[in-house]
Amino acid sequence: MRQKERVIEKGLVSVIVPVYNVEQYLERCFESILHQTYPRIELIIVDDGSTDGSGKICDYYRQIDTRISVFHAKHEGTSKARNIGLQFAAGEFIGFVDADDYIADDMYESLIDNMHNGIDIVCCGRRCVVPEGKSHNAYCIGAVRKFSNQEAVEELLLLRGISCSVCTKLFRRELFHDIRFPVGKTCEDLPVTYKLIKKSTNVLHIGSAKYYNCYRENSRSSHAADARWMDYVVFARDILLDVIEEYPQLARQAEARYILNTLITLKGISGKEEIYAKAKFRLELMLQRMVLRGLLNPFIQESHKKVLLKYKILKNIDWASI
Repeated sequence: MRQKERVIEKGLVSVIVPVYNVEQYLERCFESILHQTYPRIELIIVDDGSTDGSGKICDYYRQIDTRISVFHAKHEGTSKARNIGLQFAAGEFIGFVDADDYIADDMYESLIDNMHNGIDIVCCGRRCVVPEGKSHNAYCIGAVRKFSNQEAVEELLLLRGISCSVCTKLFRRELFHDIRFPVGKTCEDLPVTYKLIKKSTNVLHIGSAKYYNCYRENSRSSHAADARWMDYVVFARDILLDVIEEYPQLARQAEARYILNTLITLKGISGKEEIYAKAKFRLELMLQRMVLRGLLNPFIQESHKKVLLKYKILKNIDWASI
Protein backbone atom coordinates (compact mmCIF):
# COMPACT_ATOMS: atom_id res chain seq x y z
CA MET A 1 0.00 0.00 0.00
CA ARG A 2 2.90 2.34 -0.66
CA GLN A 3 1.49 3.23 -4.05
CA LYS A 4 1.09 6.98 -4.44
CA GLU A 5 -2.30 8.55 -4.97
CA ARG A 6 -3.08 8.61 -8.66
CA VAL A 7 -4.00 11.39 -11.07
CA ILE A 8 -7.76 11.66 -11.46
CA GLU A 9 -9.06 10.41 -14.81
CA LYS A 10 -12.19 12.03 -16.22
CA GLY A 11 -14.97 9.61 -17.04
CA LEU A 12 -13.37 6.75 -15.09
CA VAL A 13 -15.50 4.85 -12.57
CA SER A 14 -13.53 3.47 -9.62
CA VAL A 15 -15.34 0.49 -8.07
CA ILE A 16 -14.12 -0.35 -4.56
CA VAL A 17 -14.66 -3.90 -3.27
CA PRO A 18 -13.65 -4.88 0.30
CA VAL A 19 -12.99 -8.62 0.59
CA TYR A 20 -13.02 -10.75 3.72
CA ASN A 21 -13.34 -14.55 3.64
CA VAL A 22 -15.83 -14.81 0.79
CA GLU A 23 -13.83 -16.90 -1.68
CA GLN A 24 -16.89 -18.74 -3.04
CA TYR A 25 -18.54 -15.47 -4.17
CA LEU A 26 -15.61 -13.54 -5.62
CA GLU A 27 -15.72 -14.79 -9.20
CA ARG A 28 -19.38 -13.85 -9.54
CA CYS A 29 -18.76 -10.40 -8.04
CA PHE A 30 -15.60 -9.56 -10.00
CA GLU A 31 -16.94 -10.83 -13.31
CA SER A 32 -20.08 -8.71 -12.97
CA ILE A 33 -17.93 -5.61 -12.55
CA LEU A 34 -15.37 -6.43 -15.25
CA HIS A 35 -18.07 -7.12 -17.84
CA GLN A 36 -19.87 -3.80 -17.47
CA THR A 37 -21.20 -2.25 -20.66
CA TYR A 38 -19.60 1.01 -19.54
CA PRO A 39 -15.98 0.55 -20.66
CA ARG A 40 -14.10 2.93 -18.37
CA ILE A 41 -13.96 0.92 -15.15
CA GLU A 42 -11.19 0.32 -12.65
CA LEU A 43 -11.65 -2.30 -9.95
CA ILE A 44 -9.94 -1.64 -6.62
CA ILE A 45 -9.94 -4.74 -4.42
CA VAL A 46 -8.96 -4.43 -0.77
CA ASP A 47 -8.30 -7.78 0.90
CA ASP A 48 -9.19 -7.12 4.53
CA GLY A 49 -6.91 -9.75 6.03
CA SER A 50 -8.76 -12.79 4.66
CA THR A 51 -7.75 -16.14 6.11
CA ASP A 52 -9.32 -18.31 3.41
CA GLY A 53 -8.38 -18.37 -0.28
CA SER A 54 -9.81 -14.94 -1.03
CA GLY A 55 -6.42 -13.22 -1.20
CA LYS A 56 -5.11 -15.65 -3.83
CA ILE A 57 -8.24 -15.18 -5.95
CA CYS A 58 -7.80 -11.41 -5.79
CA ASP A 59 -4.17 -11.71 -6.91
CA TYR A 60 -5.18 -14.01 -9.77
CA TYR A 61 -7.61 -11.44 -11.11
CA ARG A 62 -4.99 -8.72 -10.84
CA GLN A 63 -2.71 -10.81 -13.06
CA ILE A 64 -5.30 -11.31 -15.80
CA ASP A 65 -6.79 -7.80 -16.01
CA THR A 66 -4.81 -4.55 -15.96
CA ARG A 67 -7.85 -2.61 -14.76
CA ILE A 68 -7.54 -4.24 -11.34
CA SER A 69 -5.53 -3.07 -8.33
CA VAL A 70 -5.27 -5.25 -5.24
CA PHE A 71 -4.26 -4.14 -1.76
CA HIS A 72 -3.71 -6.56 1.13
CA ALA A 73 -4.31 -5.13 4.60
CA LYS A 74 -4.67 -6.43 8.12
CA HIS A 75 -8.22 -7.16 9.19
CA GLU A 76 -9.78 -3.90 10.40
CA GLY A 77 -13.23 -4.07 8.85
CA THR A 78 -15.16 -2.81 5.86
CA SER A 79 -14.75 0.88 6.69
CA LYS A 80 -10.97 0.73 6.76
CA ALA A 81 -10.90 -1.29 3.53
CA ARG A 82 -13.14 1.21 1.75
CA ASN A 83 -11.02 4.09 3.00
CA ILE A 84 -7.94 2.43 1.53
CA GLY A 85 -9.77 2.10 -1.76
CA LEU A 86 -10.70 5.77 -1.70
CA GLN A 87 -7.06 6.69 -1.14
CA PHE A 88 -5.96 5.01 -4.36
CA ALA A 89 -9.01 5.49 -6.58
CA ALA A 90 -8.26 7.34 -9.80
CA GLY A 91 -11.83 7.76 -11.06
CA GLU A 92 -13.87 10.88 -11.46
CA PHE A 93 -16.72 8.76 -10.10
CA ILE A 94 -16.78 6.35 -7.15
CA GLY A 95 -18.86 3.21 -6.67
CA PHE A 96 -18.88 0.39 -4.13
CA VAL A 97 -19.82 -3.28 -4.35
CA ASP A 98 -19.83 -5.81 -1.52
CA ALA A 99 -17.85 -8.94 -2.37
CA ASP A 100 -20.74 -11.36 -1.83
CA ASP A 101 -23.05 -9.34 -4.09
CA TYR A 102 -23.04 -8.66 -7.83
CA ILE A 103 -24.39 -6.09 -10.28
CA ALA A 104 -26.29 -5.95 -13.57
CA ASP A 105 -24.02 -5.65 -16.59
CA ASP A 106 -25.38 -2.18 -17.41
CA MET A 107 -25.49 -0.80 -13.88
CA TYR A 108 -22.72 1.77 -14.20
CA GLU A 109 -23.70 2.74 -17.75
CA SER A 110 -27.23 3.39 -16.48
CA LEU A 111 -25.96 5.43 -13.54
CA ILE A 112 -23.36 7.50 -15.38
CA ASP A 113 -25.76 8.27 -18.24
CA ASN A 114 -27.85 10.11 -15.65
CA MET A 115 -24.95 11.95 -14.01
CA HIS A 116 -25.93 15.29 -15.55
CA ASN A 117 -24.79 18.75 -14.52
CA GLY A 118 -26.12 19.54 -11.08
CA ILE A 119 -26.42 15.85 -10.18
CA ASP A 120 -23.84 14.60 -7.67
CA ILE A 121 -25.26 11.17 -6.77
CA VAL A 122 -27.16 8.72 -8.96
CA CYS A 123 -29.00 5.80 -7.31
CA CYS A 124 -30.61 2.57 -8.41
CA GLY A 125 -32.81 0.07 -6.62
CA ARG A 126 -31.69 -3.37 -5.54
CA ARG A 127 -32.82 -6.93 -6.02
CA CYS A 128 -32.78 -8.75 -2.68
CA VAL A 129 -31.75 -12.32 -3.50
CA VAL A 130 -32.92 -14.62 -0.72
CA PRO A 131 -31.76 -18.27 -0.80
CA GLU A 132 -34.70 -20.67 -0.51
CA GLY A 133 -36.95 -17.67 -0.11
CA LYS A 134 -38.80 -15.10 -2.13
CA SER A 135 -36.49 -12.60 -3.79
CA HIS A 136 -37.84 -9.10 -4.22
CA ASN A 137 -36.98 -5.60 -5.34
CA ALA A 138 -36.34 -2.78 -2.89
CA TYR A 139 -36.02 0.98 -3.32
CA CYS A 140 -37.35 0.81 -6.87
CA ILE A 141 -39.48 3.89 -7.46
CA GLY A 142 -40.52 2.92 -10.99
CA ALA A 143 -39.34 6.01 -12.87
CA VAL A 144 -36.42 8.41 -13.11
CA ARG A 145 -36.73 11.08 -10.46
CA LYS A 146 -34.54 13.94 -9.35
CA PHE A 147 -34.45 14.91 -5.68
CA SER A 148 -33.26 18.19 -4.27
CA ASN A 149 -30.77 18.03 -1.42
CA GLN A 150 -33.50 18.32 1.21
CA GLU A 151 -35.84 15.89 -0.55
CA ALA A 152 -33.04 13.30 -0.74
CA VAL A 153 -32.32 13.66 2.98
CA GLU A 154 -36.00 13.04 3.71
CA GLU A 155 -36.08 9.96 1.46
CA LEU A 156 -33.03 8.61 3.31
CA LEU A 157 -34.47 9.27 6.76
CA LEU A 158 -37.68 7.45 5.88
CA LEU A 159 -35.81 4.74 3.91
CA ARG A 160 -38.38 5.39 1.23
CA GLY A 161 -36.85 5.98 -2.20
CA ILE A 162 -33.22 6.14 -1.14
CA SER A 163 -31.51 3.50 0.99
CA CYS A 164 -28.52 4.12 3.23
CA SER A 165 -26.35 1.71 1.21
CA VAL A 166 -23.44 3.23 -0.72
CA CYS A 167 -23.42 0.20 -3.02
CA THR A 168 -26.52 1.21 -5.00
CA LYS A 169 -25.07 4.61 -5.84
CA LEU A 170 -22.51 6.37 -8.00
CA PHE A 171 -20.84 9.45 -6.49
CA ARG A 172 -18.79 12.33 -7.81
CA ARG A 173 -15.46 11.81 -6.11
CA GLU A 174 -15.19 15.39 -4.82
CA LEU A 175 -17.94 14.58 -2.33
CA PHE A 176 -15.40 12.39 -0.50
CA HIS A 177 -12.91 15.23 -0.07
CA ASP A 178 -13.40 15.34 3.71
CA ILE A 179 -15.57 12.27 4.26
CA ARG A 180 -14.40 8.78 5.18
CA PHE A 181 -16.06 5.69 6.64
CA PRO A 182 -15.97 5.38 10.47
CA VAL A 183 -13.46 2.65 11.32
CA GLY A 184 -14.46 0.05 13.90
CA LYS A 185 -18.18 0.61 13.43
CA THR A 186 -20.95 -1.40 11.79
CA CYS A 187 -23.78 0.12 9.74
CA GLU A 188 -21.15 2.55 8.51
CA ASP A 189 -23.12 3.34 5.36
CA LEU A 190 -25.76 5.36 7.20
CA PRO A 191 -23.66 8.31 8.44
CA VAL A 192 -21.56 8.38 5.28
CA THR A 193 -24.53 8.38 2.91
CA TYR A 194 -26.18 11.08 5.00
CA LYS A 195 -23.07 13.27 4.84
CA LEU A 196 -22.63 12.72 1.11
CA ILE A 197 -26.25 13.60 0.36
CA LYS A 198 -25.94 16.62 2.62
CA LYS A 199 -22.99 17.83 0.49
CA SER A 200 -24.76 17.15 -2.80
CA THR A 201 -26.75 19.58 -4.92
CA ASN A 202 -29.21 17.08 -6.36
CA VAL A 203 -29.64 13.30 -6.25
CA LEU A 204 -31.19 11.27 -9.08
CA HIS A 205 -32.80 7.83 -8.92
CA ILE A 206 -33.02 5.83 -12.15
CA GLY A 207 -36.08 3.99 -10.83
CA SER A 208 -35.07 0.36 -11.42
CA ALA A 209 -32.97 -2.31 -9.68
CA LYS A 210 -29.42 -2.87 -10.91
CA TYR A 211 -27.71 -4.13 -7.75
CA TYR A 212 -28.12 -7.72 -6.53
CA ASN A 213 -27.99 -7.85 -2.74
CA CYS A 214 -27.41 -11.49 -1.79
CA TYR A 215 -28.56 -12.59 1.65
CA ARG A 216 -26.76 -15.58 3.11
CA GLU A 217 -26.49 -17.25 6.50
CA ASN A 218 -23.96 -15.54 8.78
CA SER A 219 -23.50 -12.58 6.41
CA ARG A 220 -23.67 -9.06 7.79
CA SER A 221 -26.60 -8.22 5.54
CA SER A 222 -28.61 -11.16 6.86
CA HIS A 223 -28.43 -9.83 10.42
CA ALA A 224 -30.42 -6.64 9.98
CA ALA A 225 -31.76 -6.92 13.52
CA ASP A 226 -28.61 -8.24 15.16
CA ALA A 227 -27.13 -6.61 18.24
CA ARG A 228 -24.26 -5.41 16.07
CA TRP A 229 -26.67 -2.77 14.86
CA MET A 230 -26.19 -0.85 18.13
CA ASP A 231 -24.12 1.58 16.07
CA TYR A 232 -27.22 2.13 13.94
CA VAL A 233 -28.98 3.67 16.95
CA VAL A 234 -26.04 5.94 17.76
CA PHE A 235 -25.72 7.08 14.14
CA ALA A 236 -29.47 7.76 13.99
CA ARG A 237 -29.22 9.85 17.17
CA ASP A 238 -26.31 11.85 15.76
CA ILE A 239 -28.19 12.42 12.51
CA LEU A 240 -31.26 13.54 14.47
CA LEU A 241 -29.20 16.17 16.27
CA ASP A 242 -27.68 17.35 13.00
CA VAL A 243 -31.03 17.46 11.21
CA ILE A 244 -32.52 19.60 13.99
CA GLU A 245 -29.73 22.07 13.29
CA GLU A 246 -29.48 21.84 9.49
CA TYR A 247 -32.95 20.74 8.35
CA PRO A 248 -35.36 21.66 11.17
CA GLN A 249 -38.34 21.00 8.90
CA LEU A 250 -37.25 17.32 8.77
CA ALA A 251 -36.88 16.88 12.53
CA ARG A 252 -39.92 14.60 12.88
CA GLN A 253 -38.65 12.34 10.09
CA ALA A 254 -35.25 12.07 11.78
CA GLU A 255 -36.95 11.43 15.12
CA ALA A 256 -38.92 8.58 13.52
CA ARG A 257 -35.71 7.04 12.18
CA TYR A 258 -34.12 7.20 15.64
CA ILE A 259 -37.11 5.57 17.35
CA LEU A 260 -37.44 2.84 14.73
CA ASN A 261 -33.74 2.01 14.90
CA THR A 262 -34.08 1.68 18.67
CA LEU A 263 -36.99 -0.76 18.26
CA ILE A 264 -35.08 -2.79 15.68
CA THR A 265 -32.04 -3.09 17.93
CA LEU A 266 -34.10 -4.03 21.00
CA LYS A 267 -35.65 -6.81 18.93
CA GLY A 268 -32.15 -7.93 17.90
CA ILE A 269 -30.81 -8.23 21.43
CA SER A 270 -33.96 -9.74 22.93
CA GLY A 271 -33.23 -13.07 24.56
CA LYS A 272 -29.54 -12.24 24.96
CA GLU A 273 -29.79 -10.28 28.21
CA GLU A 274 -26.80 -12.07 29.73
CA ILE A 275 -24.64 -10.40 27.09
CA TYR A 276 -26.51 -7.19 26.34
CA ALA A 277 -28.19 -6.37 29.66
CA LYS A 278 -26.55 -2.93 29.92
CA ALA A 279 -27.30 -2.09 26.31
CA LYS A 280 -30.92 -3.18 26.70
CA PHE A 281 -31.30 -1.04 29.82
CA ARG A 282 -29.88 2.01 28.04
CA LEU A 283 -32.05 1.52 24.96
CA GLU A 284 -35.22 1.07 27.00
CA LEU A 285 -34.38 4.18 28.99
CA MET A 286 -33.96 6.10 25.74
CA LEU A 287 -37.23 4.72 24.44
CA GLN A 288 -39.12 5.67 27.61
CA ARG A 289 -38.22 9.29 26.92
CA MET A 290 -39.44 9.04 23.33
CA VAL A 291 -42.65 6.99 23.61
CA LEU A 292 -45.09 9.91 23.64
CA ARG A 293 -43.28 11.68 20.81
CA GLY A 294 -43.29 8.43 18.87
CA LEU A 295 -47.05 7.99 19.31
CA LEU A 296 -47.58 11.50 17.96
CA ASN A 297 -45.08 11.17 15.12
CA PRO A 298 -46.89 10.98 11.73
CA PHE A 299 -43.93 9.20 10.12
CA ILE A 300 -44.12 6.12 12.35
CA GLN A 301 -46.40 3.33 11.11
CA GLU A 302 -49.40 2.29 13.16
CA SER A 303 -47.92 -1.18 13.73
CA HIS A 304 -44.88 0.38 15.40
CA LYS A 305 -47.05 2.78 17.38
CA LYS A 306 -48.89 -0.22 18.79
CA VAL A 307 -45.55 -1.57 20.00
CA LEU A 308 -44.74 1.76 21.64
CA LEU A 309 -48.15 1.88 23.30
CA LYS A 310 -47.79 -1.68 24.54
CA TYR A 311 -44.37 -0.80 25.97
CA LYS A 312 -45.74 2.31 27.68
CA ILE A 313 -48.50 0.31 29.34
CA LEU A 314 -46.57 -2.86 30.26
CA LYS A 315 -43.17 -1.17 30.79
CA ASN A 316 -41.41 -4.44 29.95
CA ILE A 317 -42.31 -6.51 26.88
CA ASP A 318 -40.84 -9.35 24.88
CA TRP A 319 -39.12 -7.47 22.05
CA ALA A 320 -38.62 -10.69 20.10
CA SER A 321 -42.38 -10.86 19.62
CA ILE A 322 -42.66 -7.57 17.73
